[in-house]
Amino acid sequence: DFDIYNYSIVMNPVLGIEQIVFTDEPLTIQVEQSDRSTPLNPPERPYAYVIPAVWTEVIERLSLHGIEMEMFAEETTLTVTNYRIEDFESTGVRAGRATASGTPVPEECTRT
Repeated sequence: DFDIYNYSIVMNPVLGIEQIVFTDEPLTIQVEQSDRSTPLNPPERPYAYVIPAVWTEVIERLSLHGIEMEMFAEETTLTVTNYRIEDFESTGVRAGRATASGTPVPEECTRT
């Protein structure tokens, strides 16, 4: 059993999208538990991310979160894979966040 509040889905007249509106009425629903702990087709993680040295605020924030990093001692040229989003489409707003869709297209390039 899972305790939630009752809700309805209504059309937002300003945004022109459906949104969930919760009530103050408690509701208990049955939720099927999954014994699957990993997705069927997980994406491969990249070997590394390259962050330009001039992005000092990003590097500082990652350090504050305890993310391990290695810095190049000198200017280095690498072959990297960038992703360009093909057929990008803004799909609206959901739970207060912008949503979008598109197809990631990998492109190999050389960066210094």
